[in-house]
Amino acid sequence: MKVSRMPEHRGGTGSPVFLILVLLAVLIIGGVIIYILLGNDSAAAPAASNSPASAQALQLTQPRTGLEGNPVSQLPFRQPTPAPVSPQDTNPNSSATNSGFLPPEVDYGEVVTEGFVDLVSVAGDIRTWYTLHLDSSTRLATFFFAFYDPASGSISRTVVVRDYSQSELIDNAEVTIFYPDHPERVINFERETGKIISKQYYSAQPYEPSILSREMRISLIYHGLALGNESGNIQAELQVDLTGIIADREGMAVMQIDQAIADNALSEIQEVIDQIESRRSRS
Repeated sequence: MKVSRMPEHRGGTGSPVFLILVLLAVLIIGGVIIYILLGNDSAAAPAASNSPASAQALQLTQPRTGLEGNPVSQLPFRQPTPAPVSPQDTNPNSSATNSGFLPPEVDYGEVVTEGFVDLVSVAGDIRTWYTLHLDSSTRLATFFFAFYDPASGSISRTVVVRDYSQSELIDNAEVTIFYPDHPERVINFERETGKIISKQYYSAQPYEPSILSREMRISLIYHGLALGNESGNIQAELQVDLTGIIADREGMAVMQIDQAIADNALSEIQEVIDQIESRRSRS
């Protein structure tokens, strides 16, 4: 009896050795493809981080908390309201000129009283202009006073107090400090919130021509760069132009939340106002 059997196909497609070789080849090719893809992504990352869009979006994203653990809102970086007066905003023809000091031009409503007084300080007498205005529509009073530099006769400080009442302690004040060669600084004090906000902006910077391209300059300008201390009670936002060619302006806005400091600052301003009230003309 003759017995036949199927061929064993040694070395053919059914061989285990061949299947193992095919599997190894697939794994090697797949690894090469994955390596190439990952390598391209990592190489592209630095270019993306230097793009103008990512540079302008640079900011702290983690929420910060205030003194009592409550979230603190981001401090908006906006151009400050122009100070109500500057050393140049004077009226040469004003009849209220006193010994060479020119009163500033301010308008917060109807004038109730105004004039010059000399205040007493640790540094000596300070020539001061004061004015009290009343808004006829809201019936709210605004008290304004200005300190003069005795050497130049120009205004060195101004203070605005809104919702003023002589029978009550002030709860707000806006102090503007003027510098001979720098932009003024505006500081706001709020008693209710304990906020102290200081803003100063630099715009008198050189413009064109620039040796850098527009794209490069944009990538080096940081708008609203947010900073803060660990406790969150001090926040700052900066606008910085590393090229020195200002597209808009450079500056800072700093907010501190400290009830005691705000109260003490307003108390010292209150003492100045009380001295003005005691010395001003009652006629």
